Amino acid sequence: MIIPVDLGGVVCNYDKIYAATPYELFYYNTSDNSINKLTKVNGLSDFGINVMRYNRDTDMILIGYSNSNIDIIDKNGNITNISDIKHKNILVDKSINDVYFIEDKAYLSCGFGIVLIDLKRMEIKETYIIGDNGSYLSVNDITLYNDKFYAATSEGIYYADYQNKNLVDFSQWTHDTTLIHADLNYSEIETFNNQLIANYSRNEYNTDTLFVYDGENWGYHKYNAYSIKKSIRAYDDRLVISNNYSIAALGVNNNIIESYNKNIEPLDCIYDKNENAYWFGDKQASIYKFTPDDNTCDSIIFNGPYSNYVFELETYGD
Repeated sequence: MIIPVDLGGVVCNYDKIYAATPYELFYYNTSDNSINKLTKVNGLSDFGINVMRYNRDTDMILIGYSNSNIDIIDKNGNITNISDIKHKNILVDKSINDVYFIEDKAYLSCGFGIVLIDLKRMEIKETYIIGDNGSYLSVNDITLYNDKFYAATSEGIYYADYQNKNLVDFSQWTHDTTLIHADLNYSEIETFNNQLIANYSRNEYNTDTLFVYDGENWGYHKYNAYSIKKSIRAYDDRLVISNNYSIAALGVNNNIIESYNKNIEPLDCIYDKNENAYWFGDKQASIYKFTPDDNTCDSIIFNGPYSNYVFELETYGD
């Protein structure tokens, strides 16, 4: 399983596409077509990558592992480990579900709340437990819209003022009860074209639903393919959606401007503005590069076994 990191169209040092499997990190160098690998043996602190995001302001990649360990790779390739969440003694899901950057700050959506990391000091600054009465609440994604944080959670959407200096106080967070499914699971939330886009999901076939908020009211989004949405990424002029068996890019009028759906199971997709291309990680076949200009889709195959379900090896001859 290969999942490309969201690089916002610019790849670390401008010539690399990073991709994560549950076991290691690959990067594809577009300047010389070489494939390189990072593992626990040569730099990473752990294995089982759950999420990976790029911060263009600091030129850093943040890696969150399934056990809530964190690695941060700077522009020089130096790796800093932050293991505070991993070692935090709480009986609750500590998974890191997503990451949202604002300049030199990283807001981690976690299984228990939101964690703020200061990327200058490389340390955890604050933790927001936003559930009702200060209870733990699984946060799937977070975004900034109209000077408010909006958090997509397992029990609806919560919001709070971005400038509020006391976000550690759960009472500063408000449960948005104006949604149609106000108390259910929202897997993704993005700010796009002066609107808020949220995905309601039961993680079941043909049930996902997109909603849009214009600053006053929530309504159904024009694009409502009900396929499970693996990821939603917002860019200046397009919203890129990874469905179960397709990718789609929506323009500012919410119409489909590009799509691809030929024998793929995308897990994540990013848009590369420099090449007008889409890079996506496929569940079965490594990384793909889809170029709409000539309607080509090329795969970059990493060396390794087809599946990780191998349970026995034998030798034959030499």
